[in-house]
Amino acid sequence: MADHLGTQLEGVAVQRMIPAGVETTVGLSVDPAFGPLLMFGLGGVVTELLGDLEFTVPPLSEDDSSRFVEAIRGAPLLHGYRGSAPVAIDRLKDVIIRVSCIAEGMPEVVELDLNPVFATPTEAIAVDCRVRVAPRPLGPEAYLRILRRPVPPVA
Repeated sequence: MADHLGTQLEGVAVQRMIPAGVETTVGLSVDPAFGPLLMFGLGGVVTELLGDLEFTVPPLSEDDSSRFVEAIRGAPLLHGYRGSAPVAIDRLKDVIIRVSCIAEGMPEVVELDLNPVFATPTEAIAVDCRVRVAPRPLGPEAYLRILRRPVPPVA
């Protein structure tokens, strides 16, 4: 590469190869009227081809993240479809919960796209990330949070 690029080459970054896995996508976007939305689905080119995506409102609990992951049509791929190894779903849910925390704690992050996130039998690895930071548009999100809270039973 140095022979070909000459003085234009300022450095090289070498990263380890990751094992094969299921490509997923995890994202965050802020709707001006609705507030933050989390996205999960199959990633890579399959995202564009099949559009197997689910959306939900943060914050997410452990149970919420489990239902979120299982809601996509491609969920059987995560459990070891046709002899493939099951992926580390707990690691994948951890990525989703962390993006949910970003949605709650960093209002200046108005878009975040992790695509693909390779889910392997031992880990979930974000291979590409795109983040857009801007002032969050005003919206009724505070009221939506109140509506999501469980109402205690009447005695």
